[in-house]
Amino acid sequence: MRLLGAAHVRNEADIVEAFVRHNLVLLDGLAIVDHASVDATPDILRALKDEGLPVFLARDESPAFDQRPMQNRLVRHLLATSDATWIFPLDADEFLRAPSRGALVNALSSVGNIPDLALEWTTYVPDFDAHDDLLACVRSARRVRDDGHGLRKVAVSRAFGADADLYLSKGQHRVLSRRSTATRPASHVADRRTLSIAHVPIRSAGQFTAKVALGWLANLRVPAREPNESLHWKEAFDYLRSGRPLTRRQLESFAFNYGVPMERWLPTDAHQLFDDPFLHYFALRYPRGAALEPLTVLLRQLEQLLRPIAPN
Repeated sequence: MRLLGAAHVRNEADIVEAFVRHNLVLLDGLAIVDHASVDATPDILRALKDEGLPVFLARDESPAFDQRPMQNRLVRHLLATSDATWIFPLDADEFLRAPSRGALVNALSSVGNIPDLALEWTTYVPDFDAHDDLLACVRSARRVRDDGHGLRKVAVSRAFGADADLYLSKGQHRVLSRRSTATRPASHVADRRTLSIAHVPIRSAGQFTAKVALGWLANLRVPAREPNESLHWKEAFDYLRSGRPLTRRQLESFAFNYGVPMERWLPTDAHQLFDDPFLHYFALRYPRGAALEPLTVLLRQLEQLLRPIAPN
């Protein structure tokens, strides 16, 4: 059984090496498209590839970040040009969890010839004081007992590739059908004890600020957006734009309630965190570069976003 990951990444220098090393413990390879990063992300990815790891790299300079068609093209390309049995669409802050490679293969073998498998998507909140040491930051992360967002992620098989009617939703939270507007249920939901995804969306105030600002602004360039698409980014962007301080407690609120509309947020003291470590043991080898201020990242990326409009 051949298992591949597929990812689009942008400005993930703080976490991308850990993402690659961890997920390659379980997967046979990672196909990664760097989406016009302006930080050290491309250098780190090239170094990992030069090290001999099964990392397949491409670069996308398009100004908008239209994730759904981009990820669908990548996944279908991999299924059409490789012998992959299953593809795991992942973001750079997502880490596959399984007791072992053998347990993962057994879990996938047991579900039969289905197009998609839904995986629990669990939020982790790190110790924000440890953000200068990425491994300490991620290893300190504790799982939110009740995520509140009700979302899963999906893996897709060759049966998905053989059915042109099926496509991945934005965020790869489900597989949808072009023939029907009705919500399509997942073919199967994995047992969380056997297979799930750990998600560490917020590592520091600076990382979160740049992620939100660039994510929402790039999203605005996408034609035919759905009315409430990426609502969590819009609400976080509105908060940052208001000038209110991003205190540690506010950062924790965003982390605890990630992916949940603000109207349904629970206060931080209502959330329960517990130890449920997931990160494999490895050392990081490559410098993440000088930590760029959010304004620096934003200005560099905005220049790319606006260049097609004002080339001079």
